[in-house]
Amino acid sequence: MTKMIDTIKTLGISLEEYGIKEFPLSLTNKNSYTLILRPNDWITGYVKLEQADNSVILSLHVECIPYPYDYFRSFQSQKAIFLNFSLSKSNIPCFHHILAIHKYNPFWTSPLFISSKDTKCYNHLQHLLTDNGDGSYTHYMPLAGAYGIADMEYSAVHNTLRLCFHPFQGGTVAIDTTLAIITQHSNPYLAIEHSFLTASKHNLIDTPLRKDKVYPPELNGLGWCTWNAFYHDVTADKIRLKLEEFREKKIPVKWIMIDDGWFPAKDLRLTSFSEDRRKLPMGLKAFIQEIKKNYDIEYVGVWHAFTGYWFGLDTELETSFPLSSNASLSSRCFHAGPYGILVSELDEESAFAFFDTWHTYLKEQGVDFLKVDAQGNALEFLRHMQDCCKKVSSTLQPPSPHSWGN
Repeated sequence: MTKMIDTIKTLGISLEEYGIKEFPLSLTNKNSYTLILRPNDWITGYVKLEQADNSVILSLHVECIPYPYDYFRSFQSQKAIFLNFSLSKSNIPCFHHILAIHKYNPFWTSPLFISSKDTKCYNHLQHLLTDNGDGSYTHYMPLAGAYGIADMEYSAVHNTLRLCFHPFQGGTVAIDTTLAIITQHSNPYLAIEHSFLTASKHNLIDTPLRKDKVYPPELNGLGWCTWNAFYHDVTADKIRLKLEEFREKKIPVKWIMIDDGWFPAKDLRLTSFSEDRRKLPMGLKAFIQEIKKNYDIEYVGVWHAFTGYWFGLDTELETSFPLSSNASLSSRCFHAGPYGILVSELDEESAFAFFDTWHTYLKEQGVDFLKVDAQGNALEFLRHMQDCCKKVSSTLQPPSPHSWGN
Protein backbone atom coordinates (compact mmCIF):
# COMPACT_ATOMS: atom_id res chain seq x y z
CA MET A 1 0.00 0.00 0.00
CA THR A 2 2.74 2.45 0.93
CA LYS A 3 4.59 1.71 -2.31
CA MET A 4 1.41 2.41 -4.27
CA ILE A 5 0.91 5.75 -2.52
CA ASP A 6 4.47 6.74 -3.36
CA THR A 7 3.75 6.39 -7.08
CA ILE A 8 0.83 8.87 -6.97
CA LYS A 9 2.25 12.31 -7.68
CA THR A 10 -0.42 14.89 -8.50
CA LEU A 11 -4.10 15.30 -9.15
CA GLY A 12 -5.19 17.39 -12.13
CA ILE A 13 -8.59 18.90 -12.81
CA SER A 14 -10.27 20.56 -15.76
CA LEU A 15 -12.98 23.09 -14.98
CA GLU A 16 -15.43 24.59 -17.45
CA GLU A 17 -14.24 28.08 -18.49
CA TYR A 18 -11.28 27.91 -16.09
CA GLY A 19 -8.99 25.40 -17.80
CA ILE A 20 -6.60 22.81 -16.35
CA LYS A 21 -4.66 22.90 -13.12
CA GLU A 22 -2.61 20.33 -11.20
CA PHE A 23 -2.34 20.05 -7.44
CA PRO A 24 0.02 18.13 -5.15
CA LEU A 25 -1.38 15.57 -2.72
CA SER A 26 -0.32 15.20 0.91
CA LEU A 27 -0.35 12.03 2.99
CA THR A 28 -1.47 13.28 6.38
CA ASN A 29 -1.75 9.94 8.11
CA LYS A 30 0.00 6.81 6.82
CA ASN A 31 -2.43 4.61 8.72
CA SER A 32 -5.43 6.06 6.87
CA TYR A 33 -3.88 5.85 3.38
CA THR A 34 -5.70 9.03 2.39
CA LEU A 35 -4.11 11.67 0.18
CA ILE A 36 -5.46 15.14 0.93
CA LEU A 37 -5.53 17.95 -1.60
CA ARG A 38 -3.44 20.84 -0.35
CA PRO A 39 -5.50 24.00 0.30
CA ASN A 40 -6.31 25.92 -2.88
CA ASP A 41 -9.03 28.11 -4.36
CA TRP A 42 -10.26 25.63 -6.97
CA ILE A 43 -11.32 22.33 -5.40
CA THR A 44 -11.30 20.50 -2.10
CA GLY A 45 -11.21 16.80 -1.41
CA TYR A 46 -9.06 13.70 -1.15
CA VAL A 47 -7.99 10.44 -2.79
CA LYS A 48 -8.40 7.30 -0.70
CA LEU A 49 -6.70 3.91 -1.01
CA GLU A 50 -8.30 0.96 0.72
CA GLN A 51 -6.75 -2.50 1.00
CA ALA A 52 -9.27 -5.13 -0.09
CA ASP A 53 -8.13 -8.75 -0.18
CA ASN A 54 -5.17 -8.80 -2.57
CA SER A 55 -6.04 -5.49 -4.25
CA VAL A 56 -6.26 -1.77 -3.60
CA ILE A 57 -9.52 0.12 -4.15
CA LEU A 58 -8.84 3.71 -5.17
CA SER A 59 -11.64 6.25 -4.72
CA LEU A 60 -12.03 9.98 -5.36
CA HIS A 61 -13.93 12.57 -3.33
CA VAL A 62 -13.71 16.14 -4.70
CA GLU A 63 -15.86 19.25 -4.86
CA CYS A 64 -15.50 22.55 -6.69
CA ILE A 65 -15.06 25.69 -4.60
CA PRO A 66 -17.42 28.49 -5.77
CA TYR A 67 -15.63 31.61 -6.98
CA PRO A 68 -16.78 34.74 -5.10
CA TYR A 69 -19.05 37.06 -7.07
CA ASP A 70 -19.12 34.67 -10.04
CA TYR A 71 -20.85 31.55 -11.29
CA PHE A 72 -20.33 28.21 -9.60
CA ARG A 73 -17.35 26.36 -10.94
CA SER A 74 -18.03 22.96 -12.49
CA PHE A 75 -16.00 20.11 -13.95
CA GLN A 76 -15.52 19.55 -17.65
CA SER A 77 -17.67 16.79 -19.12
CA GLN A 78 -14.57 14.90 -20.33
CA LYS A 79 -11.33 14.29 -18.44
CA ALA A 80 -12.52 16.32 -15.49
CA ILE A 81 -10.02 14.58 -13.21
CA PHE A 82 -6.66 12.96 -13.88
CA LEU A 83 -4.49 11.27 -11.28
CA ASN A 84 -0.81 11.00 -12.20
CA PHE A 85 1.24 7.90 -11.36
CA SER A 86 5.01 8.01 -11.83
CA LEU A 87 6.49 5.08 -13.74
CA SER A 88 10.12 6.15 -13.53
CA LYS A 89 12.95 6.68 -11.09
CA SER A 90 15.50 9.35 -12.03
CA ASN A 91 13.98 9.39 -15.56
CA ILE A 92 14.60 5.65 -15.96
CA PRO A 93 11.41 3.70 -16.76
CA CYS A 94 10.65 1.18 -14.02
CA PHE A 95 8.70 -1.14 -16.29
CA HIS A 96 9.64 -3.38 -19.20
CA HIS A 97 6.36 -3.63 -21.05
CA ILE A 98 2.74 -2.50 -20.83
CA LEU A 99 -0.24 -4.45 -22.12
CA ALA A 100 -3.53 -2.56 -22.40
CA ILE A 101 -6.94 -2.61 -24.01
CA HIS A 102 -7.18 0.48 -26.22
CA LYS A 103 -10.61 1.96 -26.92
CA TYR A 104 -9.80 3.73 -30.16
CA ASN A 105 -13.38 4.81 -30.97
CA PRO A 106 -16.78 4.55 -29.24
CA PHE A 107 -17.35 1.02 -30.57
CA TRP A 108 -14.03 -0.79 -30.89
CA THR A 109 -11.14 -1.86 -28.69
CA SER A 110 -7.88 -3.63 -29.50
CA PRO A 111 -4.87 -4.97 -27.57
CA LEU A 112 -2.00 -2.51 -27.25
CA PHE A 113 1.61 -3.44 -26.47
CA ILE A 114 3.91 -0.66 -25.19
CA SER A 115 7.63 -1.05 -24.51
CA SER A 116 9.79 1.13 -22.29
CA LYS A 117 11.36 2.55 -25.47
CA ASP A 118 8.05 3.64 -26.94
CA THR A 119 7.87 7.40 -27.57
CA LYS A 120 4.14 7.69 -28.23
CA CYS A 121 1.30 8.76 -25.98
CA TYR A 122 -1.92 6.79 -25.70
CA ASN A 123 -5.34 7.62 -24.26
CA HIS A 124 -8.59 5.79 -23.46
CA LEU A 125 -6.79 2.71 -22.16
CA GLN A 126 -8.76 0.05 -20.33
CA HIS A 127 -7.36 -2.77 -18.20
CA LEU A 128 -3.70 -1.86 -18.20
CA LEU A 129 -1.01 -4.33 -17.04
CA THR A 130 2.62 -3.35 -16.41
CA ASP A 131 5.60 -5.68 -16.30
CA ASN A 132 7.57 -3.95 -13.54
CA GLY A 133 10.84 -5.65 -14.41
CA ASP A 134 11.37 -7.01 -10.90
CA GLY A 135 9.25 -10.14 -11.18
CA SER A 136 6.03 -8.31 -10.33
CA TYR A 137 3.10 -7.09 -12.40
CA THR A 138 0.57 -4.34 -11.68
CA HIS A 139 -2.96 -4.42 -13.07
CA TYR A 140 -4.98 -1.19 -13.25
CA MET A 141 -8.72 -1.70 -13.67
CA PRO A 142 -10.60 1.60 -14.28
CA LEU A 143 -14.28 1.55 -13.31
CA ALA A 144 -17.57 3.10 -14.36
CA GLY A 145 -20.06 4.36 -11.82
CA ALA A 146 -22.89 6.75 -11.09
CA TYR A 147 -20.71 9.83 -11.66
CA GLY A 148 -19.05 8.77 -14.93
CA ILE A 149 -16.40 6.54 -16.46
CA ALA A 150 -12.68 6.13 -15.76
CA ASP A 151 -9.93 5.14 -18.17
CA MET A 152 -6.17 5.60 -18.48
CA GLU A 153 -3.51 7.46 -20.44
CA TYR A 154 0.18 6.74 -20.90
CA SER A 155 2.74 9.44 -21.64
CA ALA A 156 6.14 8.25 -22.79
CA VAL A 157 7.51 11.78 -22.55
CA HIS A 158 7.15 11.90 -18.78
CA ASN A 159 6.96 8.15 -18.06
CA THR A 160 3.64 8.90 -16.44
CA LEU A 161 0.46 6.91 -16.23
CA ARG A 162 -2.77 8.86 -15.81
CA LEU A 163 -6.03 7.63 -14.39
CA CYS A 164 -8.68 9.84 -15.99
CA PHE A 165 -12.31 10.38 -15.05
CA HIS A 166 -15.06 11.57 -17.42
CA PRO A 167 -18.49 12.66 -16.03
CA PHE A 168 -19.96 12.98 -19.57
CA GLN A 169 -22.32 15.67 -18.31
CA GLY A 170 -22.04 19.39 -17.78
CA GLY A 171 -22.59 21.20 -14.52
CA THR A 172 -20.98 18.57 -12.27
CA VAL A 173 -19.71 20.29 -9.11
CA ALA A 174 -18.91 17.25 -6.94
CA ILE A 175 -17.59 13.75 -7.65
CA ASP A 176 -17.69 10.93 -5.13
CA THR A 177 -16.81 7.67 -6.84
CA THR A 178 -14.57 4.63 -6.98
CA LEU A 179 -11.99 5.17 -9.72
CA ALA A 180 -10.13 1.89 -10.06
CA ILE A 181 -8.97 -1.42 -8.67
CA ILE A 182 -5.17 -1.84 -8.60
CA THR A 183 -3.52 -5.22 -7.99
CA GLN A 184 0.14 -6.20 -7.84
CA HIS A 185 1.17 -9.85 -8.12
CA SER A 186 4.06 -12.05 -9.26
CA ASN A 187 1.68 -13.77 -11.70
CA PRO A 188 0.14 -11.46 -14.35
CA TYR A 189 -2.93 -13.68 -14.77
CA LEU A 190 -3.61 -13.67 -11.04
CA ALA A 191 -3.14 -9.89 -10.89
CA ILE A 192 -6.01 -9.52 -13.37
CA GLU A 193 -8.10 -12.21 -11.69
CA HIS A 194 -7.76 -10.65 -8.24
CA SER A 195 -8.84 -7.26 -9.62
CA PHE A 196 -12.04 -8.75 -11.00
CA LEU A 197 -12.70 -10.78 -7.85
CA THR A 198 -12.34 -7.66 -5.70
CA ALA A 199 -14.55 -5.57 -7.99
CA SER A 200 -17.24 -8.26 -7.99
CA LYS A 201 -17.10 -8.84 -4.24
CA HIS A 202 -17.54 -5.10 -3.55
CA ASN A 203 -20.34 -4.70 -6.14
CA LEU A 204 -18.23 -2.40 -8.31
CA ILE A 205 -19.05 -4.30 -11.50
CA ASP A 206 -22.29 -5.94 -12.66
CA THR A 207 -20.79 -8.32 -15.20
CA PRO A 208 -20.66 -11.90 -13.91
CA LEU A 209 -17.20 -13.37 -13.53
CA ARG A 210 -16.12 -15.71 -16.30
CA LYS A 211 -16.40 -18.74 -14.03
CA ASP A 212 -20.07 -17.88 -13.39
CA LYS A 213 -21.03 -17.39 -17.04
CA VAL A 214 -22.87 -20.07 -18.98
CA TYR A 215 -21.82 -20.51 -22.58
CA PRO A 216 -24.93 -20.16 -24.80
CA PRO A 217 -25.74 -23.58 -26.27
CA GLU A 218 -27.05 -21.79 -29.38
CA LEU A 219 -23.45 -20.92 -30.27
CA ASN A 220 -22.11 -24.46 -30.12
CA GLY A 221 -20.83 -25.61 -33.48
CA LEU A 222 -19.63 -23.56 -36.45
CA GLY A 223 -21.51 -20.32 -37.07
CA TRP A 224 -21.68 -17.79 -39.89
CA CYS A 225 -22.47 -14.06 -39.84
CA THR A 226 -23.77 -12.28 -42.95
CA TRP A 227 -21.91 -9.01 -42.32
CA ASN A 228 -18.56 -9.51 -44.04
CA ALA A 229 -20.25 -11.21 -46.99
CA PHE A 230 -23.04 -8.70 -47.68
CA TYR A 231 -22.77 -5.79 -45.23
CA HIS A 232 -26.07 -3.84 -45.33
CA ASP A 233 -27.13 -5.43 -48.61
CA VAL A 234 -28.29 -8.70 -47.08
CA THR A 235 -31.23 -10.52 -48.72
CA ALA A 236 -32.93 -13.90 -48.47
CA ASP A 237 -31.62 -14.93 -51.92
CA LYS A 238 -28.02 -14.07 -51.01
CA ILE A 239 -28.23 -16.05 -47.78
CA ARG A 240 -29.66 -19.05 -49.65
CA LEU A 241 -26.80 -18.95 -52.17
CA LYS A 242 -24.24 -18.85 -49.37
CA LEU A 243 -25.90 -21.77 -47.56
CA GLU A 244 -25.88 -23.73 -50.83
CA GLU A 245 -22.15 -23.06 -51.09
CA PHE A 246 -21.59 -24.29 -47.54
CA ARG A 247 -23.51 -27.48 -48.32
CA GLU A 248 -21.57 -28.11 -51.55
CA LYS A 249 -18.26 -27.62 -49.76
CA LYS A 250 -19.47 -29.72 -46.81
CA ILE A 251 -18.95 -26.88 -44.32
CA PRO A 252 -21.07 -27.85 -41.27
CA VAL A 253 -22.62 -24.49 -40.37
CA LYS A 254 -24.99 -24.99 -37.42
CA TRP A 255 -26.12 -21.42 -36.74
CA ILE A 256 -26.23 -18.13 -38.62
CA MET A 257 -26.43 -14.47 -37.65
CA ILE A 258 -28.45 -12.21 -39.96
CA ASP A 259 -26.56 -8.98 -39.36
CA ASP A 260 -27.27 -5.30 -40.01
CA GLY A 261 -29.59 -4.57 -42.94
CA TRP A 262 -32.54 -6.94 -42.38
CA PHE A 263 -35.02 -4.28 -41.17
CA PRO A 264 -36.27 -1.05 -42.83
CA ALA A 265 -34.53 2.21 -41.94
CA LYS A 266 -34.39 5.81 -43.12
CA ASP A 267 -31.29 8.01 -42.78
CA LEU A 268 -29.78 5.37 -40.48
CA ARG A 269 -32.83 5.57 -38.20
CA LEU A 270 -35.04 2.58 -37.38
CA THR A 271 -38.52 2.87 -38.92
CA SER A 272 -40.03 -0.52 -37.96
CA PHE A 273 -39.54 -3.51 -35.67
CA SER A 274 -40.46 -5.88 -38.49
CA GLU A 275 -38.31 -7.13 -41.38
CA ASP A 276 -37.75 -5.34 -44.68
CA ARG A 277 -40.03 -7.22 -47.09
CA ARG A 278 -37.98 -6.06 -50.07
CA LYS A 279 -35.09 -8.15 -48.70
CA LEU A 280 -37.08 -10.93 -47.05
CA PRO A 281 -40.20 -11.17 -49.28
CA MET A 282 -41.61 -14.26 -47.56
CA GLY A 283 -41.16 -12.75 -44.11
CA LEU A 284 -38.69 -13.47 -41.37
CA LYS A 285 -40.67 -16.34 -39.82
CA ALA A 286 -41.12 -18.31 -43.04
CA PHE A 287 -37.53 -17.69 -44.08
CA ILE A 288 -36.14 -18.98 -40.79
CA GLN A 289 -38.32 -22.07 -41.01
CA GLU A 290 -37.13 -22.67 -44.57
CA ILE A 291 -33.39 -22.48 -43.94
CA LYS A 292 -33.64 -24.59 -40.79
CA LYS A 293 -35.46 -27.30 -42.73
CA ASN A 294 -33.45 -27.19 -45.97
CA TYR A 295 -29.93 -26.51 -44.68
CA ASP A 296 -29.82 -28.21 -41.30
CA ILE A 297 -29.44 -24.86 -39.50
CA GLU A 298 -30.21 -25.25 -35.80
CA TYR A 299 -30.33 -21.62 -34.66
CA VAL A 300 -30.86 -18.25 -36.34
CA GLY A 301 -30.04 -14.94 -34.70
CA VAL A 302 -30.56 -11.34 -35.80
CA TRP A 303 -28.68 -8.09 -35.23
CA HIS A 304 -29.95 -4.85 -33.79
CA ALA A 305 -28.41 -1.73 -32.29
CA PHE A 306 -28.80 -0.87 -28.62
CA THR A 307 -30.13 2.54 -29.69
CA GLY A 308 -32.46 1.05 -32.31
CA TYR A 309 -30.18 1.91 -35.21
CA TRP A 310 -26.98 3.88 -35.79
CA PHE A 311 -28.72 7.25 -35.48
CA GLY A 312 -31.48 6.09 -33.20
CA LEU A 313 -35.18 5.85 -34.03
CA ASP A 314 -37.32 7.47 -36.73
CA THR A 315 -40.52 9.34 -35.86
CA GLU A 316 -42.33 6.82 -38.07
CA LEU A 317 -41.60 4.14 -35.49
CA GLU A 318 -42.77 6.40 -32.67
CA THR A 319 -46.18 6.99 -34.27
CA SER A 320 -46.66 3.29 -35.04
CA PHE A 321 -45.53 1.99 -31.63
CA PRO A 322 -48.25 -0.35 -30.32
CA LEU A 323 -50.30 0.85 -27.39
CA SER A 324 -49.93 -1.23 -24.26
CA SER A 325 -52.48 -1.67 -21.51
CA ASN A 326 -50.91 1.43 -20.04
CA ALA A 327 -51.40 4.11 -22.72
CA SER A 328 -49.39 6.70 -20.82
CA LEU A 329 -46.47 4.28 -20.72
CA SER A 330 -46.55 3.80 -24.52
CA SER A 331 -46.52 7.55 -25.07
CA ARG A 332 -43.36 7.84 -22.97
CA CYS A 333 -41.35 5.12 -24.70
CA PHE A 334 -39.40 7.58 -26.83
CA HIS A 335 -36.96 10.27 -25.81
CA ALA A 336 -35.13 12.96 -27.81
CA GLY A 337 -31.61 13.41 -26.44
CA PRO A 338 -29.57 16.63 -26.37
CA TYR A 339 -28.64 16.22 -30.05
CA GLY A 340 -32.25 15.63 -31.11
CA ILE A 341 -31.62 11.91 -31.69
CA LEU A 342 -34.64 9.82 -30.78
CA VAL A 343 -33.99 6.80 -28.52
CA SER A 344 -36.06 4.65 -26.19
CA GLU A 345 -37.14 6.41 -23.01
CA LEU A 346 -34.58 6.37 -20.20
CA ASP A 347 -36.64 5.22 -17.22
CA GLU A 348 -36.44 1.50 -16.64
CA GLU A 349 -40.11 0.66 -17.09
CA SER A 350 -40.49 2.47 -20.42
CA ALA A 351 -37.17 1.14 -21.78
CA PHE A 352 -38.26 -2.38 -20.86
CA ALA A 353 -41.58 -1.88 -22.66
CA PHE A 354 -39.75 -0.74 -25.81
CA PHE A 355 -37.36 -3.68 -26.01
CA ASP A 356 -39.92 -6.20 -24.78
CA THR A 357 -42.23 -5.22 -27.65
CA TRP A 358 -39.44 -5.64 -30.21
CA HIS A 359 -38.04 -8.85 -28.74
CA THR A 360 -41.49 -10.43 -28.37
CA TYR A 361 -42.06 -9.90 -32.09
CA LEU A 362 -38.68 -11.43 -32.94
CA LYS A 363 -39.34 -14.45 -30.76
CA GLU A 364 -42.67 -14.98 -32.51
CA GLN A 365 -40.78 -15.04 -35.83
CA GLY A 366 -38.59 -17.90 -34.60
CA VAL A 367 -35.46 -15.85 -33.83
CA ASP A 368 -33.31 -17.80 -31.37
CA PHE A 369 -30.80 -15.18 -30.17
CA LEU A 370 -29.70 -11.57 -30.65
CA LYS A 371 -26.55 -9.64 -31.36
CA VAL A 372 -26.94 -6.23 -29.66
CA ASP A 373 -24.46 -3.84 -31.27
CA ALA A 374 -23.60 -0.13 -31.15
CA GLN A 375 -23.78 0.00 -27.35
CA GLY A 376 -21.26 2.84 -27.39
CA ASN A 377 -23.87 4.98 -29.14
CA ALA A 378 -25.95 5.34 -26.00
CA LEU A 379 -23.30 7.30 -24.12
CA GLU A 380 -22.65 9.51 -27.16
CA PHE A 381 -26.35 10.27 -27.70
CA LEU A 382 -27.07 10.93 -24.01
CA ARG A 383 -23.93 12.90 -23.23
CA HIS A 384 -24.51 15.97 -21.01
CA MET A 385 -27.71 14.49 -19.62
CA GLN A 386 -27.99 14.18 -15.88
CA ASP A 387 -26.94 10.74 -14.56
CA CYS A 388 -26.23 9.38 -18.05
CA CYS A 389 -23.84 6.87 -16.43
CA LYS A 390 -26.04 6.07 -13.46
CA LYS A 391 -26.29 2.46 -12.37
CA VAL A 392 -29.88 1.22 -12.12
CA SER A 393 -30.92 -1.37 -9.55
CA SER A 394 -33.45 -3.34 -11.56
CA THR A 395 -36.85 -4.26 -10.11
CA LEU A 396 -37.96 -5.89 -13.37
CA GLN A 397 -37.30 -9.54 -14.01
CA PRO A 398 -35.78 -10.12 -17.46
CA PRO A 399 -36.20 -13.49 -19.19
CA SER A 400 -33.94 -16.20 -17.83
CA PRO A 401 -30.93 -17.21 -19.97
CA HIS A 402 -31.88 -19.23 -23.07
CA SER A 403 -35.63 -18.83 -22.34
CA TRP A 404 -36.20 -18.02 -26.01
CA GLY A 405 -35.58 -21.64 -26.81
CA ASN A 406 -38.25 -22.82 -24.38
